[in-house]
Amino acid sequence: MASRDDELGDDEGIQRSVARTLANWATGLVSVAVIVAWGATSFYTLQPGESAVVLRLGARDRVVAEEGLHWHLPEPIEAISIVNVSAVRQHEFGLQRREPAAPKREATADDATPKRGDTTTSFDNAIQTADNNIVNLGWVLKYRVEDAFSYLFSIAEPELILHDATRAAVREVVGQMSVDDVLYTRQGDIRVRAREILEERLASYFRGLDAGSAFGIQEVELQVVQAPVQVQDAFDEIIAAGQDEERSISQARGDAKETLEAAQAKAIELEQRAVAYKESTIAVARGEATRFSALLAEYERAPQVTRRRLYLETMEEVMPEVEKMVIEPGSASLVPLLPMGAGTSPVSLPPPSSPRPAPAAEDRPERPAEREER
Repeated sequence: MASRDDELGDDEGIQRSVARTLANWATGLVSVAVIVAWGATSFYTLQPGESAVVLRLGARDRVVAEEGLHWHLPEPIEAISIVNVSAVRQHEFGLQRREPAAPKREATADDATPKRGDTTTSFDNAIQTADNNIVNLGWVLKYRVEDAFSYLFSIAEPELILHDATRAAVREVVGQMSVDDVLYTRQGDIRVRAREILEERLASYFRGLDAGSAFGIQEVELQVVQAPVQVQDAFDEIIAAGQDEERSISQARGDAKETLEAAQAKAIELEQRAVAYKESTIAVARGEATRFSALLAEYERAPQVTRRRLYLETMEEVMPEVEKMVIEPGSASLVPLLPMGAGTSPVSLPPPSSPRPAPAAEDRPERPAEREER
């Protein structure tokens, strides 16, 4: 009987030992699985343009910006937050959106109060100008996340703060301009100046913190710039008048340019003609002077012959169509006997000039007979 009880005790002990062994193995496997699963949470992947902010025990440890697979200590020792810092984001201001119609219900007092961030409010973009007029502006702010840590942990509700700062910057710029400046002439200045003020204001929000500005402003782009609906027709007429003025000015400038070019071309032509006339006149004068000098030389050599030739040439020029006949002086009694036609006109030679005095004996050349007599 005692041996049987011993056998039963041994079996129970074996069972208990096996149970403990299985329990230990199960606990070990579960522990390993938990440890593996806990360690698997330490790996993360960054896509291009993403940054990861790593907090160790709640404090900033590092910012990782390299794309690819990375590792950190498992939570709660280290925690990560991933932010896309390359995407260009945007906020819209004063641009109405068509949203699905809501079910009809009774209007309440809350409906008359504009909600913050409500894009369907029709007067959300009404801004007062420096000359106490009202303009409706709609614009888009384009920006990027500049510093991931500042964006996540430096300030509360960064998007809302950026929205309010942008609206305040645009209102400040528009409030310093006249309505004509805003509507027609200085929209570029509004974009540039609003961006500068917004960047300065955001920098002041993060000044003194161990981080840079959370936002990088890309552009303040105006989408809608118009007068209130009540006076829109009057402003449209002003715009049309301004366009007509510009068109008339452009046309007048074109006509003035065309007239000026024509006058300049005419002046150049007249100048060139004057120069050509001057040169031709000088050339003719020089030719006449040369001809006169040559004629003078001929006259000095043979004055009588030259005088007669000049007389005949002059009569030829004076009466080019008249048939002329040259007769010696004192032969007028022969004229009735000449067969003269209707166009024939006798031309008398000029009387011979007085005979030259005979040269002196010493100046006269010797004759051959005189040389023989000597």
